[in-house]
Amino acid sequence: MVLPFIIVMTSIIFLPDQIPMHYNFGGEIDRYGSKYELLILPILCFAAGLIFYFSARYTDKKGLYKEEKICLISGIGSVFVLDLLLLIHVINSLLGQNSDGIIQTIDIYKWSAILIGILLCVVGCVLPMVRRNFILGLRTKWSMQSDDVWKASQKFGGIAIFISGLLTIISCTFLEGAFSILVCVGILSITLITCYFATRYIYIERVNIIK
Repeated sequence: MVLPFIIVMTSIIFLPDQIPMHYNFGGEIDRYGSKYELLILPILCFAAGLIFYFSARYTDKKGLYKEEKICLISGIGSVFVLDLLLLIHVINSLLGQNSDGIIQTIDIYKWSAILIGILLCVVGCVLPMVRRNFILGLRTKWSMQSDDVWKASQKFGGIAIFISGLLTIISCTFLEGAFSILVCVGILSITLITCYFATRYIYIERVNIIK
């Protein structure tokens, strides 16, 4: 979690006072800001790391040792993705300098969507390993009813989220600008809605089997 601070503090030395801070739907720069605004990004990375760390500590105290490892893996993956996004932003500012000013050199939206897709693939792989708890997993009023329903729900959710990650990576590879993020959000929204109603279907199916 210290690495983002090192990256930003080092890059600030070489950056001009004003750097690109925001891009419009077409990926064009529409706002410049102080280079010191970059310090916000490592703070966010640090905060995300702390959230996953304390979540892991909580699960450890509850005796959920497997969930503790999953929480740590998820935290490392999330912080890693945030670190890469930070690095892309810094590289954009460093390499985008020329005699006429600063121009965008890397499609931030495109690569943000691809990195989110990678993170979804990781989440999809670890989700089926999560046991029933009140912190992690695909938790709905139906999936929490029994261990059997929970296990089936996490398996379905893991497969669905992994596929959504692959679809995001593949589709956003051929897309440009903010449209990549819109596609990413669209795929994720459809996946989560599907998973939500899938837990209900799984619950009803299990209840009918018992009857």
